[in-house]
Amino acid sequence: QQKWEDSTVRGEMETKGKENERYWKGEQFQPTNLDVARPMVDNAIWEAMETHIPMATKKNPEPTVSLKIGEQEDEQKLSFTRQLTKKLAEIADEIKLRLKLKKAARFNELYLLSVAKIGWDLDKGIPTATVIRPEKMILDPDATIDEAEGYTGKYIGELRTMEADVMLRILKENGGEDEG
Repeated sequence: QQKWEDSTVRGEMETKGKENERYWKGEQFQPTNLDVARPMVDNAIWEAMETHIPMATKKNPEPTVSLKIGEQEDEQKLSFTRQLTKKLAEIADEIKLRLKLKKAARFNELYLLSVAKIGWDLDKGIPTATVIRPEKMILDPDATIDEAEGYTGKYIGELRTMEADVMLRILKENGGEDEG
């Protein structure tokens, strides 16, 4: 955490993100620290994002389920893939995936980073997705991101807080303070 907080990468990312957010909110008429040559009339970031994001997220992503290459097709397997495709579409609606993708796209445009935490809802028995604000992330300043390998850093984390009494209750539920 300390390495990330002290890094110039974090500082630059945070500065650009805050400036982009101010501009997106319509505060572009105030002098900017990054680029004084920006047009003072149109809010280009807001216009571009609010045009692009609704088009990109017009409907939920369509799940695709197929048999493994070389797998012998039969009616039972094809019926299962159709049922699974339908169920995944229902789950996407239930967890409001489209709205979460809008949020991720907006964060990506403003802060140059978007992070989604994928998990499993134990109560409902379905996948979940949570989009995290980039400012809450702890990243490796030496990391790179590319399409083939993804994130190459040694660590990635999320800043979270928890009240002490909640933490003690969780520890006691999982074997006591010493074992927890």
